[in-house]
Amino acid sequence: VILPHQRVWSIVPKEMAGVKASYPLFDDHGDPTLAVQLVRRLISEDKVDAIVSAGTIPICAATARLAVDSKTPVICAAPVVVHGEEFRWMFTAAPAAIVIMKPAVDHMKAQGAHTIGYLGFSDSLGDVHLAGLKSLAAQDGMKVVAEERFDRTATSITGQALHIISAKPDAVFIGASVTPAAFAQKSLVSLGYKGPVYHTNAI
Repeated sequence: VILPHQRVWSIVPKEMAGVKASYPLFDDHGDPTLAVQLVRRLISEDKVDAIVSAGTIPICAATARLAVDSKTPVICAAPVVVHGEEFRWMFTAAPAAIVIMKPAVDHMKAQGAHTIGYLGFSDSLGDVHLAGLKSLAAQDGMKVVAEERFDRTATSITGQALHIISAKPDAVFIGASVTPAAFAQKSLVSLGYKGPVYHTNAI
């Protein structure tokens, strides 16, 4: 499968200011540990000038320290949040998660929601979405009344979904991506939740 991020490299310049440019591609399989190993090798052995990471927030967060230590610029396609010295070397190409989430929270408010349940990943992506949801909800006079987390590889989240449902939220926000996000919604619906469900742009 050729991902959109991979297609970019077929159209970028092969020469810059008279110097040939190369763009080796590596697949981290969505694994932060493997991503760190690959980035470390690219920096120490291949002596790359810069790294572009098309990975998730956990992958970009995991590689941020390598960027600082080696002073190698890293461009991340995910809306990772970095601070301090990491901010000087990690560049985010995607809008901040809170910017992407705002239309969903605005819609909740317009629909008369006062309480929100949160069901999201138990990693840095889930952290970013939960923090963004709490901030936006507070600005609009709403409250997150239940928050539950699950692993990306979970095969059952019945307990988390039941806890969300028992809090009787007016709406639920799922801070997850692709198939696990759909799995989370399916779990809520199969257990009887009938309210509106909102997702990130990564569904």
